[in-house]
Amino acid sequence: MIRDSQDKEEDEDLQVIPSNYVPPTPKEFTPSTFKEAIQTPDFKKFLGILGAAGTIFLLLITTMMCYALGNLHHSTTKVHNLRMLAVDLDGGAIGAAMISGLESAQALTFPRFIVDNTTDHTPESVYHEVFKGNYWGAVYAAENATEQLHAALGDAQIAAEYDPTTALYYVWNQAHYTSMSNGVIKSSLVSIGTITQRALVAMHGRAMFGMVGQDPSDAQLQVLGTPVDSTEINIQPTPQLTAFLYNTICMVIVILIMFFFMLGTNMIAVENQIYAKVRPLVSFGTRHGFAFFFGFMYSLIATGAIWWFREGWVVNGNQFVLTWMSFWLMMAVNFVFLDCFACFFPPAVFPIVVLTWIIMNVMSAIVPLPLTPGFYHWSTALPGFNMYNLNTSIWARGASPIAYRALPILFGWLVISLVINVIGHYKRCEVARKAAGISCVDTRQILREAM
Repeated sequence: MIRDSQDKEEDEDLQVIPSNYVPPTPKEFTPSTFKEAIQTPDFKKFLGILGAAGTIFLLLITTMMCYALGNLHHSTTKVHNLRMLAVDLDGGAIGAAMISGLESAQALTFPRFIVDNTTDHTPESVYHEVFKGNYWGAVYAAENATEQLHAALGDAQIAAEYDPTTALYYVWNQAHYTSMSNGVIKSSLVSIGTITQRALVAMHGRAMFGMVGQDPSDAQLQVLGTPVDSTEINIQPTPQLTAFLYNTICMVIVILIMFFFMLGTNMIAVENQIYAKVRPLVSFGTRHGFAFFFGFMYSLIATGAIWWFREGWVVNGNQFVLTWMSFWLMMAVNFVFLDCFACFFPPAVFPIVVLTWIIMNVMSAIVPLPLTPGFYHWSTALPGFNMYNLNTSIWARGASPIAYRALPILFGWLVISLVINVIGHYKRCEVARKAAGISCVDTRQILREAM
């Protein structure tokens, strides 16, 4: 009886199993160790890709580091390539001492002073020589400087009112390559007062001592101790520390923000099959219209940030608008240029392109051409170089004018990149339609149905 009941229960269990029952397949083999994983074809392929990517980035970092550091290689010994103007408007002992001192100070690590003593020069003409960008700086001995010194040495009352800083004047533009100007240009020009004073004492010290007489006053002794000094004429004072970021971090942000905007809009378009379902002209115009509009807004924010943190920097509304337009043009160039690569190359190439583009543009604007090896002079064609020099000219109210060259180069980048971008966009849309199995006729039909 018991056995019969058990057989009956087993028969009932067998009846529960459906007729179309398929037994489960065994689980796929999942490697748990590196030794097991390396035996699979997919993992071998993965290792090969990792090795290739690592090698490419190894070459990239080597190239970029050498390019960046090579840009500054032996720059201290190229300081003599910086041309400065020296003019003797005095025609006396001080002017002669200034010229003699500058000749003795010439070295690879000291700017090269071009002596021009033509009678056509005036303080205003010397100023404009620097303003026009013909020289990085200038120094001149003031008219009648020697006569005023002799009068002060011979008269106690005149000596009490004598100002040695009226003997020499130097002109420079702090807004133009601020970091280099602060470190090289100004220090060289400031030292001219000391150089001239030493040369003056060496050449006319005995005669000057005889002018003060047997019982000189304290004022006369003070004039004898400091007969010559200099006064600064700064075309555009730029004392704020944030100026050191204008050709470095600001340049990086301008490039990166448009790269991320390009990448984001491209990914959104691909995810929603816009390139396959919408006519190329429409998708191209929409993306670039949004890019130019938001570039307009991003450049406004960038310019506003510079003005917000200007710390007493004397700039006006006209310069604000011109700087804004300069940033906008640079952002438009970067978007279109980087989108060209997105049309023809896979996303894996983007890090290489963006890093190279950033390094080249930043290094083109961080050091003036006279201090770089000749190989790097090609960088005058880069957008970063032209944008920064255009901005410094704007900030200095037209000093070192470069708009005649910078604007055609920037617009040239924009126009040429747009032409390539249009061709690449049509290619991108064609690839997207083939991948989605949609033809141009299907695209028009989709648009008609949507309307």
